[in-house]
Amino acid sequence: MAMRAIPFDRLVVITSQDNTFRDEYQDILQINRISRTPVETLMVDKFDLMGSFAAIVNSIQHHKEMRDKVAINISGGTVLLADAALLAAFQTGVDAYHVDDRVIKLPVLRNASIEERLSSDQRRTLLRLEGNTDLAALQKEAGPEAARTLKDLRTLKKMGLVQVGLGDGVTWVSLTRMGEYYRKALQRPSR
Repeated sequence: MAMRAIPFDRLVVITSQDNTFRDEYQDILQINRISRTPVETLMVDKFDLMGSFAAIVNSIQHHKEMRDKVAINISGGTVLLADAALLAAFQTGVDAYHVDDRVIKLPVLRNASIEERLSSDQRRTLLRLEGNTDLAALQKEAGPEAARTLKDLRTLKKMGLVQVGLGDGVTWVSLTRMGEYYRKALQRPSR
């Protein structure tokens, strides 16, 4: 139903390697071969939320660079993969649909992208962290903005993006796995 209800000139199937052997996947390829619609397959680990999210965001941005109008159907696959696709739609601002017995266009949340979620100071602080960063050195580097940097670090820690540890008489600050994804997203060239 989704293939008839949501018009498209190119299809990107987001799936895991094990699903490429399923009849449903082969049917999608065959239908699009007959209609001469280009199909790409984006392989993801259907149990890795952040890895799938990052791969989907990269694919969306790639197609936006090609001037494609992009929409995403979150109906198929695992719940985790659907969540990753929906988060990617929020991050990139593309239309998202859920198709069951009918087509439902989902609302695109504003202020949900990584860039919009953090203040410019928080983004700057996050980007300054690489590996284990000495908190005292970070404060010294911040100079008169040291108090602001500490406040930003506390906020980033509450958001689960930063962790603090002690070792060798030094307070270390580092990014969590989620913080690393945020950092990578912030380092991407603006689209």
